[in-house]
Amino acid sequence: MNNFWKKLNKPIYVLAPMAGITDSAFRQICKSFGVDVVYSEMASVTALTYSPEKTLKMLEFSEIERPYVVQFFGNNPKHFSKAVKIIEKEINPDGIDINFGCPAKKVVKQGAGAELMKDLKLS
Repeated sequence: MNNFWKKLNKPIYVLAPMAGITDSAFRQICKSFGVDVVYSEMASVTALTYSPEKTLKMLEFSEIERPYVVQFFGNNPKHFSKAVKIIEKEINPDGIDINFGCPAKKVVKQGAGAELMKDLKLS
C-alpha cells in the first residue's frame, strides 16, 4: 500500500464508509463530483477469514475510484491479520482502515466498532 495521503491537495474531500450505501457505482458518482478519497462499505474481518467470496465481491472497485480505502470491523486480531493479507492480494486497495466508531447494535454486540475502543488490549 502506498502513502497517497501526503500527495493529496488540501483540503481533502473523503467519502465516508457507509454500510449498504458506498458501493462502486456510488463511489464513482462521488468521484465525478470531486471526492478525493473513497472508502468501501464496512467489511467483516471474520467473514473474510472464514468465507471471503461474498465480502470480496462487495469490495470490488474500479481503478477510477483510486485512492480507495477498505474499512474493516471486527474484534479478533488474528482475523484482522488474515483479512489484511487477503485484501492486499485480492483487492489491492490504497489503504486499510479499522472502524472504531460504529454504534450499530449488530456491530457493537460483536465487540466491534465503538465497542472495540473499550477493550484496550484489542485496540
